[in-house]
Amino acid sequence: MMKALAAICAAVLLSACATGPLMDPEVSSRMVVQDISVSTSSLSGVSGRSISIPPSQVQADISRALAARMRGRGMPGGNPVQVSVDVQRVALVSPGQSLLIGGVSTVSATVSVADLSTGTVLLPATEMTATSEGWAPGGIIGASSRGTPEQDYQRTVASFADAVAQRLLGANAASGATAFSNGRSPQTTTAAPATGGNNALRPSAWQM
Repeated sequence: MMKALAAICAAVLLSACATGPLMDPEVSSRMVVQDISVSTSSLSGVSGRSISIPPSQVQADISRALAARMRGRGMPGGNPVQVSVDVQRVALVSPGQSLLIGGVSTVSATVSVADLSTGTVLLPATEMTATSEGWAPGGIIGASSRGTPEQDYQRTVASFADAVAQRLLGANAASGATAFSNGRSPQTTTAAPATGGNNALRPSAWQM
């Protein structure tokens, strides 16, 4: 019970602290996003559910989502900048966890910004974590609200891109964009069921 309460409190605090600007608004108001670089070299894969998405696919999906929201955005004629994102973790909340305590899916990364004309670092590498839309409550409703692993992944990527754009550009951030604007679903494969008796099925039941 104590672990469950700790997890809930941590998620609530995370949501409350993840909305402020990442950099001085005076600086961000004078820039325009010209280039976006995404790295997943520190990412081993998407965790939490039975879904297999390689880091290269995560890189492509987040790059596309960020470009749809930020490339060319900012002050017209402003200082051109490069936004660099190093994705550290993509964690989806399993229905098993939602059934017990609820939760949110998250993307954790470091974000930095550099002036392309002078090379000046406007924002040193700064850690941020963005959550998917809405807290999934505990119980059957919460477990079912996550949808398929692919749907949960897409929503989480979209929410992360929204959060980065909003926290860097504020009112200049794009709105209404989608993470997979070309209509293509991410290349995913569902893990095969485990074998070896009823005990072997327990991890799969947690990560459905």
